[in-house]
Amino acid sequence: MTPGYRRFAKSTGQPLKPREWHRIEFDLRDGRPPTDPAELAGAAEPGGALYDLAVGVTLTNITPGREVQLRAVEFAPDGSLHRELPVEVTTHAVGHGGFTYTWKDRLEPGHRVEVWAAQSGESDAHLVSAEAVVFLWPL
Repeated sequence: MTPGYRRFAKSTGQPLKPREWHRIEFDLRDGRPPTDPAELAGAAEPGGALYDLAVGVTLTNITPGREVQLRAVEFAPDGSLHRELPVEVTTHAVGHGGFTYTWKDRLEPGHRVEVWAAQSGESDAHLVSAEAVVFLWPL
């Protein structure tokens, strides 16, 4: 079975306050504005799906020596947090850079998945751009 494919892009900036999780909101899904800018999978898979996602972000104004974290987050059908998936943590030395996150899992019927970012600097960092690719196999 050939998987479904989605490509997301973000070119508008997004401030990331220190020590807070921020949902990454994309400007485009497959070249068009998305219905929900943060949802990578869910609404179009009402019966659930297996998914394989990869996300890349570019950040500036990172406090050197502080952590940048990325993680996938899954929400239940009622919008409540279902689970936070493992975190990719990188300590950055020069104040800017590119960071990636990948995850593969099963999305239960009615659930949706997003990717969130956090940073532990002393001031706001800036998410300059982001891209995501998702492969989906409906259940």
